[in-house]
Parts: sequence; C-alpha cells; structure tokens
Amino acid sequence: MTLRSLIFLAVLICVVSSNRTKPPRKPLVYWEFHGSPEEFMIDINKLRRDYAKQYNVSNMHELIWDKDLEEILLSIDVTKTFYDITGPWVLCSTIGYKFVIEDVEKEFGYYQGLDEKGRKEIMDDGWSGTRIVDLLAPLQTVIACEAVAVEDKTYSDINCLLGFQSQIEVFDIDPPSMGIPGSACMEGYENDDGLCVYKKTMDISFLGTREIFMTKLNELRKKLAGENGMENMHELSWSKGLVNLAEDLEWDDSNPPNGDEFISFRIENYRNLPEILERLSNEYLEKGDDEKNAFLEGTNSTKWILSLISPFQQFLGCSKRYSLQDTHILCLIGPQLELKLKSDSSSECALGFEKSENSSFCVFKKSDSVEVTYLGHPEEFVENLNVLRKKYSKKYNVPDMNQLIWTPELSKTAEFLTWPNTSKWEDLNEKYRYTVIQSYRNPIEFLEELNEEDYEHSENHRDLEFMVPGQKMIGCSIKMENSKNFILCLMGPEGNYKLWDQKSEKSPGSECSNGFKNEDGLCIPTEKIDYFGSKIDFLDWINDLRLQYADRYQIKNMHKLIWSEELTEISNFLEFSNSRQNYSNYRTVILPSYSEFSKILEFELIDFVRMSRENRQEFLENSQNNFNLKSKEFLNPIQQFVGCSPKFLEQKSIIFCLIGNHGLFLNWDFLEISKCSKGFEKDENGICAPRELEKISFFGNFEYFLEDLNDLRRDLAWKFNISNMNFLIASSELTEISENFDFSNAANGSWRVAEIPNFEGMIPKILEKLGNWNQTENPGFLELLNPNQKFLGCSIRKQRNLESPIFCVIGNESKFELWNSHSNEIPGSNCSSGYEDFYGLCAPEGTKDSQMTSTTSSSTSIPPTEEIQMTTTTPETSPPTTPPTTQKPQKETKIPENSGESKKTRIPEKQISEVSENSENPIESSNSSICGPIFSLLVFFICIFWE
Repeated sequence: MTLRSLIFLAVLICVVSSNRTKPPRKPLVYWEFHGSPEEFMIDINKLRRDYAKQYNVSNMHELIWDKDLEEILLSIDVTKTFYDITGPWVLCSTIGYKFVIEDVEKEFGYYQGLDEKGRKEIMDDGWSGTRIVDLLAPLQTVIACEAVAVEDKTYSDINCLLGFQSQIEVFDIDPPSMGIPGSACMEGYENDDGLCVYKKTMDISFLGTREIFMTKLNELRKKLAGENGMENMHELSWSKGLVNLAEDLEWDDSNPPNGDEFISFRIENYRNLPEILERLSNEYLEKGDDEKNAFLEGTNSTKWILSLISPFQQFLGCSKRYSLQDTHILCLIGPQLELKLKSDSSSECALGFEKSENSSFCVFKKSDSVEVTYLGHPEEFVENLNVLRKKYSKKYNVPDMNQLIWTPELSKTAEFLTWPNTSKWEDLNEKYRYTVIQSYRNPIEFLEELNEEDYEHSENHRDLEFMVPGQKMIGCSIKMENSKNFILCLMGPEGNYKLWDQKSEKSPGSECSNGFKNEDGLCIPTEKIDYFGSKIDFLDWINDLRLQYADRYQIKNMHKLIWSEELTEISNFLEFSNSRQNYSNYRTVILPSYSEFSKILEFELIDFVRMSRENRQEFLENSQNNFNLKSKEFLNPIQQFVGCSPKFLEQKSIIFCLIGNHGLFLNWDFLEISKCSKGFEKDENGICAPRELEKISFFGNFEYFLEDLNDLRRDLAWKFNISNMNFLIASSELTEISENFDFSNAANGSWRVAEIPNFEGMIPKILEKLGNWNQTENPGFLELLNPNQKFLGCSIRKQRNLESPIFCVIGNESKFELWNSHSNEIPGSNCSSGYEDFYGLCAPEGTKDSQMTSTTSSSTSIPPTEEIQMTTTTPETSPPTTPPTTQKPQKETKIPENSGESKKTRIPEKQISEVSENSENPIESSNSSICGPIFSLLVFFICIFWE
C-alpha cells in the first residue's frame, strides 16, 4: 500500500522534491503572530471533542502530532505551484495556526448546509477548499502541519498531513447519531469526556518506532525458535553502523543493494511488520521442502524480509525515507549473506551471545568495554592477533613480544578522531599507531618470510602494524568513507614502527617489561593496563608534592586532596572547551594522561618555582581571573577535592580535571592561615586530612552547614535585634519533598524553596547576597534567613543543575520576609508557643536541657523532626518560659549594615579560615610518596630552584 492510500494531504500547495535533500523554506513574515503547533493541537482536539458531544459521535479520536508525517511535509518543494499536484489535497490560506479553527468551523457550516448529494460531491472533489473539514474526520489519529510563507504575501499557508484513514468519513449531521460520545474507541484508546484519547500502550506513530519494533521482532524470533526447535536462534541487535550505511543507499527493486557483510530489503513501516512477518513465516514453515526451495530460489525481492527470522542473523539497521509518493524504510541485516531459515546441528551461540535463562534463545551479552558489531567481534579478532604474535615471537626469537589487550579508551579515541585527516592527530606516532581493516572476521595473514622493506614499514603489509612487539593495547572503531564502512584500529603505547632483530637468538618472552610475565613466548600483563595511567598513583603524586611544598614553604593549611566521584561526574557531564571557564566551586586542569603528570611538573612548574618571592606574589595576585594556570592549580592549599574524566576530541584524547571546592584562585602564598576547614584536622605530617572520611564530600556536609547557618541566624538576631529568629531543625519530611520535588506542582502553603551551589562555603555567599540584595529581586538563598522558618531539608539532585545542584525546602512559612533593621527588641524574646529562647534564637522547649549546640560547640545534637509539632504559618507569640539571654555569645560573623533595606551594601571579605570547605566520596591515598626515586629527584630538582 502506498503512502497516498494511507494519508490525506489536508492542506497542501506543493510538489515532491526529487531528491532526499530537504527543499529550502522561505522565512515566515511576522512569525510571532502565526501561533504555535502546540496551541493548534490543543484547540483542534478541543473542537473535535465539542463536535463529538454536539453530534453524538461515538468514535471521535484524539489527533497526535507525528514526526514521520512532519518529515514528509519537509520533503515537499513548496516553491512549485499547487496546480502541478495530483491527488487529494485542500488549500487553506490563513494568517497562521490561530485561524485554522475559525476556518474549520466556517467551512463545516457551509458543508452542513448542503444536501447529501452536495456533501458527497465535496468529499469526492480533491480540489475543493472545503475539504478542511477532513480535520474533523473521527478515525484520523495522527497529524503534522507546517506553516509555509506565501510569495509576496504577509500570510502563510498551513499544510497538514493526516493518517491513517485512507477514505475520509465525516460523522452523521442530520439527523445526528444516537451514539454515546467516546463509547466506540479503537484499541489503545479510552474515553475522556467524549473524546477517544491515546493510552500510550501501543505504537500509533505513522511509520512506527524502531524500539517497539525490535522488541516485538525478538519476541517473535524467540517464539519461533521454541515452536520449531531452533537451538541457535540469535537475538537481533540494532546496529548504528548498518544505519549509517542504509542512509547512503538507494533502493532498486531490480537490484537491491547488498554488501560483503549484509543483505537488504525494504518495508512500508515498523508498526505492523511483526504481524505481517509472523503470517509470512507461518506460511513458509507450512510449505513442503520443494515449495520452500522454490520460494528461496525465486526472484521475489520481498522474500528477503524473511531474513528477519533467520536464526544466524544478529544485527539490523534501518533508515526511513520520506517523500509524498514513496515513503518507506530501507533495512540492512547481517552477518548472514544467504537466506537460511533453518537451524543447523550446532546449538552453540556465536561469540558475544549467551543462552538466555530457561531458553535456547541466544541473547546479546552487554559490555561496557567491547562493542560487538555486524563486522564481527573485537575480542575474537584480538584473540586471533595474539595467536599470530606468539607465532611470530617463536619463529623470529622475539624476547619482548607483548600480548595485546583490548582498551576501551583507545577504541573511544578512534571513534572521535576525524578521518582521513591523520596529519592532525596530535598523539599519532607518539602514543599510538594506526592501521585499517575491512572486518573483524577477515583473518590477518601470517607472512612466512619478511623482506627488508617490511622491517622499515611496508605499505604492502600494513597488517604488520599489529605485530610490533612493544605494543600492549589496541582499540578500534567503525568509520565510513565513500558510503562504505571500515574499521580504524589504534595500537599503543609505541609511537614508532619497530619490529624485531632479524638475527635474534634470544628466547621468546625472555625480556618482558615490568608488570608482564612470560607465558609460552608471549609477555602477559600481571596487572590491569590503563591507557591513561593510574588515577590512584596520580592522586598520590599530587599529595606527595603538596606535602613537600607545604613543608618547605611553611604553608599551614595545606589540605589533602581527595578523589571525588561527584566532581568526576560533573567533569564527565561538562562540555570541554579549550577556553577555561569560571565556575563557582571548582577550577579546571587539562592533562594528556595520569601517567604523564611527572613530565607536566617539569615543564609547567619549573618557571614558577624559579620566581623570586616578590615575583610569585605578583603572579598570584594577577591570577584572580586567569583560568589557564595549568598544573599550578594543584598547589592551592585550600582545595580539597579532585575529579577527572577522559574527553575524546577530534585530534586527541585528554584528561579533564576539576579541582574544588573553590572557583577563585587565591593568593595562598601570603595568607597567614593555619586553620583546617571544617571536618579536617592536622595529621602527623601537618597536612589537613579528613576527620571522618564518610562525612566529607565535594558538596559538603548538611550537618556542618546547618550548624553554620544557625550560627549566622544567631549573629543576625543580635546584630539587628530580631526577637523571633528561629533555630532551624533538620526535617526528614522536607528532605523527602526536596528529593521528589516537582516544579509543575509546586503550589504549597507551608514551605518555600532555595537552590544552593554547596553546603560548605555558603555563609560568605549568603552574606554577599544579603548586602547586595534589592527587594525587587528573587530572594534566592536568602530564604534561609527568614526568621519565621523552623525546619530545613535538602538533597543533592539526581538531575543536577551545575550551578546550584542542592535543592532545599524550608518550612513552615509560605511567605518570604526578613526583619525590621531598626528594631530595639531583645533576641529570643518573642518566640512562638512551644519555643524558648536559646542564646538569642527561638528553639523548641527543652533545647537547653538536651544540650543542643551553642555558638562555640563543634557539633549539633538535633532532635528528629517527628518529635516536634510543626506550627502554623503565622507564629503565635507568648512570654518566654525562660528569661531571654541579654548577652550575645562570643562568636560573631561579619554582617552588613541595613540588611533589610533595598540599598546595596558592600560586604567586607571574610578570612578563609572562617569559611567551611567541602569534600566527597573519595579514594583513600597516603601522603607518603609512592612514585619512587625518579619522582623524588624531580621534586628535589624543583625545590632547589625555589628562592
């Protein structure tokens, strides 16, 4: 069935483009007045529901916007005149989407006024403008429209395609039907106030979705395998490589495109193919042997669709082709190149597959490290390479032939490198070499004899790149050139092409490098090989350098760097840019790899340590807005966390590191600070190390944050004579709300929300916001200073906003207000019922007796929220049960004057010792050097240049 019999062009003034390049579109004039498709969809479905009720239409269905129909519209050349078009269509010239509904009602009124014969003539006449009433056809379920600019006009035409009904039927008008609106819905729909709405339980898109198609297809393959005793029926997996090939191929019925690794067929849509395929497969399986052979040997191209039930096929990739006359889907399937529909005697699964539980069905083994493709299995290929390497090792007495290990990082590097611009690959011939193959299945030839040219690198024997003894890692990726796929393989870490000594008399495998052992002539790794090196060793190197730097130059607040999985996650999420960016809680460093860190020290730090003290001071003072300080960032003593992730670029791969939790580069050389950040304490080497590792994270510790916040609220209460400033209590209920917060349903009368970047280091940010706040602005995290609030719950969002990943809910007041800056009242003297003065704050009665925190204590003992009765939004005042404290505790935070006024006030900068810092899920590492004598000499070499 062609597209013409499946859809109607309801509003069309165009012809089909002859190629697959989308025709150009003229910009709309006054596009903002045209309305939007979203508004149109709401309006048209409302209109369909209204007519269903007015005329008792029992089967009026909701219209759903369809992406496939939209693509067909975009394939049409709207620059051609509508007189060139044949087939059913209708012209609708309006200013935009806003006027379609008005036109529908107008034309339906005209249609309603005709007699039965007149209505039939209208519906049979493809030229009639009144065919816009097609938008009211009850059984149409999908639609797409496009607003198209009209030449020399200020209005636009709205062109629409509808499906799936090929013969339009409008509901009975006179007399109206006696049906109940919404009572005769199709499968997958349900009645919603007279309109049959989609339940999203089935695929109703025009061409269907490949995800649902693949699920149904594998269910059918599994079913057929069980019913017909096919012991090695394989699960079909979607192949991006085949998709890329399909997009560049054209279908020809007389000569279907086929290749060395696939066969092809075309289908009309994904939607109903599983049902058609099951019918065709049953018909085939019921045939006799002679009939089966005749069918398979026939010339009917549709037979190739049955390759979808071939037990040996493993990969499928398809591409949708859009045009008004011939929309279809071109599919490629592999690796079986013949139509073989019965199982063989073997019951084993192919490499990369395994038997499913309680079934003989061979399911695909998912792997994060190896991508199995239609071109074969990388692990099988590497296994065969190592057999050859061992063979060469024994034949030519190679003492150091290493086993090749599949390395995901090299595979990813190969995936992102631009082909064929090999001259721009920055690490080529330094960290790796390359060669190309056509398939993992093609065996590499063993050369019985090598000539002199082979030892110098022969273009005739490129496969010898796989035999370089010093290579230890391999990674490959599918590339495309001239509409054909091939495989690009990188081998490392050797950058030079160097084979073996032709006259060697040494024993094979007798000179394996450290970390490798001889196993039958091949050097096998005894520990994990990482292309970028060990991040644990990298972290130890950094902390060793920080220890020696702090010891030599008497830095009293040097913190031990902790590996942060949270920073690693952020690093992985961030788009890499060569231009450094300013982040509030971290700074960036780029490394070529972890293992090359010691080399970086030599090249990037030597000039810095050669500077005189005065020049270093000037350099650091001028570095406030410099985001390109490279490895010098690792010397900043107040940074506590580091997290890195690999980034794969068009010319190279790198390690992208974030160091936190400070976004500013402070002049640490001249800060006379000896205090560790909260949660850290001096270890035996004088380095600030975590007191309790489980409480340290990059985002900080909520308990410490709450303690600091209550200290600040108390300081504000004394500074501005606030009589009703409450002591904030941790709330598990509000924490749960913050974890599941839905902005679309945020209306609530008993709490407010605030987003913050971090738990630690927030006090200076709150003070800065307070000093510069204009009352017309959003209060932001000043919500945390509302005197009437009593409870707080915060959580780190799973889908994080990078600037403010922590979401807090504050209760139980729905109104934001601060305080009267000219008050003369006594702090803690105006507490609500059930609360008492607690050194200037209003805390639940009995707080003093339970010895909750004072301003000089180091921990907070917070009663659970469940034990405290949450009050109403307006606190009731009552005489305090205990006389208010008239003396403020000793600890004080620098507070801006006139905080309650709109006038902006500059906040004096707090010393860093007063600001709590933060941490995260770390990898433990020692402060002692593990890098051996080479690294120690390097540190010594750097230090002797200092002053």
